[in-house]
Amino acid sequence: KVVCTRVQLLENNIRILSKDSVGVCKAMKREEKERLAIITQPLRTRVTKKPFKKIALAVGIVFLSVAAISIIFLRDHVNITATRILSENHKPHSLDSHRENDVINNGDDDVIVKTAAGVFKGFKEMNNEKVSYRFKGIPFAEPPVGQLRWKPPVPKKKLSGIYVANISNTLCIQYNPPPFPPVEREPSEDCLYLHIHTPTLDENANLPVFVWIHGGFLLNVYSDVTGYYPDGEFASEMNVVGVSLSYRLNAFGWLSLEELWQEDVSYGNYGLMDQILGLKWVKENIRNFGGNPDLVTVSGQSSGGTSIFALAASPLADGLFKRGIPMSGSTNFPRNYTEASKDNRIFIERSKCRNYTKKEDIRECFYNMTPDEVLRSIPGTVYPNWAQKDLSDFPTYGLLTGSLIVTDPISLPVAPKDAYKLQTLTSDIDLLIGTTGQEVGMDPPRVFNSSVPMEVFIEKRLRTFNTIAISDIDIAYKLTKTYVKTKPTPQYWFETYVTDARVTCSNNQLVKDMRRSPHLEKTYRYVSAWKPDKVIDQLAVYHDAAHMTDSIALFGYKFWPKERANMTESERNFMQTIRRVFKQFMVGGVVEGTKAGQTIVFNGDGDVVHLEDDYHQKQCLMWNDPKNGFLPYVWIN
Repeated sequence: KVVCTRVQLLENNIRILSKDSVGVCKAMKREEKERLAIITQPLRTRVTKKPFKKIALAVGIVFLSVAAISIIFLRDHVNITATRILSENHKPHSLDSHRENDVINNGDDDVIVKTAAGVFKGFKEMNNEKVSYRFKGIPFAEPPVGQLRWKPPVPKKKLSGIYVANISNTLCIQYNPPPFPPVEREPSEDCLYLHIHTPTLDENANLPVFVWIHGGFLLNVYSDVTGYYPDGEFASEMNVVGVSLSYRLNAFGWLSLEELWQEDVSYGNYGLMDQILGLKWVKENIRNFGGNPDLVTVSGQSSGGTSIFALAASPLADGLFKRGIPMSGSTNFPRNYTEASKDNRIFIERSKCRNYTKKEDIRECFYNMTPDEVLRSIPGTVYPNWAQKDLSDFPTYGLLTGSLIVTDPISLPVAPKDAYKLQTLTSDIDLLIGTTGQEVGMDPPRVFNSSVPMEVFIEKRLRTFNTIAISDIDIAYKLTKTYVKTKPTPQYWFETYVTDARVTCSNNQLVKDMRRSPHLEKTYRYVSAWKPDKVIDQLAVYHDAAHMTDSIALFGYKFWPKERANMTESERNFMQTIRRVFKQFMVGGVVEGTKAGQTIVFNGDGDVVHLEDDYHQKQCLMWNDPKNGFLPYVWIN
């Protein structure tokens, strides 16, 4: 047994053993509860400990000596390649007996899948008595570090050996991390990984594929936040293959600067190109995980939803996905790459490269900056492009927050609203564009006070706009349907006004704009009016149908663990309803009983109870009226 333990260790690391010896040791391995228990536990034999130690030591020395000689003899004939070590558990295994596209059960809880990108070890999970398999931390690009920083991502070379896909929390470099559960890894530039959860590994299953792109202002968050990505429970209950991927954030992903441009290659939007490369990996490999590469739906929430708009209009993403579900995304892409570069000069001024004058010197200096030096150069408090503010209130006239995704000749030639002008798009894309009824309810203004008369409060918030009066708002909203179970509060109405002005109406208009493209005609709309039944501990400001309430329900309330354990009837209804609508759309590109252009409304009980041809039409005519001046102030990406 001592010998076979050594054999197993050698098999794991250099893979030169004969099939006979491997077979013998595998047979003995079945008798052990733990593979390496023999090293640390005494054998249950009649020999005394002292003689046993001598025998074990002698046998081990002899065997290791023979193995060393064998390595020298075979070094010209055996390719000994170590799988890149990403954690203590990443150990390569023998592949000699594996056939092409095999799925190998490597034990009770793990499986091995062979793909064009390499061979991956995954792990079995049970969710509500249903089986799923997880593969976490699969690299789809070379680390974008050094000379690869601020360049399009480079596809990952095919991996050698077996890659153990068990890496969680692949955070890209970020400042001001969100207050989510503690993570296992420090943020890193080496962060371009994806996670897969699937209910089957049958490559003929042809399941729909749901690719998730996380939100976070394009500045922070990560791709496997608990309750905010398609995990094993979601995959098994929906019977889909769930994928989530990382992309470069903040200045690492979105800094458009002339000194960093590569003519005819890239002008910024590095994070967008990361997402596109991740989708290419899915297209090429997802069949081995039970997915249909021709039935990919890409979805995201908040800035993840904004990314879906950009992907739908990007020639580089053409043909990589069939459907898109942007949730609470920004429709506003006001800047091109040259304008962005002029604005981003402040980044150079704040960096250690400020004294260089030649482009090539500035570029080289940027490549040599440490991640912390890059973060310290981000002008978050100086220039609004990099700030997270002015999102949950009426805007201030004259204060425009800049955008991060820019239009450029390569990745995004036109803004999504102008996608119909593109002649380079050849693939049809179905879209289901979603928002919530009170997006800004996640973080309403702290100055809100229900004791202040509503008219006074609204007029104060609109004081920088002299083109719209409270009487106009009263008239527009007099007969508005609320879809809620209780009498709306003043805060509800305030959140609805701001949401319509800054989110709802611009998304309504985008549906009309995108349907002008022959490739985007099948564009649908949903609005979630569902609200939690009680105040949520983690985010006590949640009162109405706020930002994230739809995505949190979609992923089973695991973002709110206490609520998941005590789900009310309406919470369960809403989760089941939104999952049903998403699944119908993923499979067929339609939602039962609707037609393109209509708005599906989820009411306070969590059911689809109403279809509108033009949601909040009267109100949006007021907010979108050019004379009122609100259009430039809708949420900007």
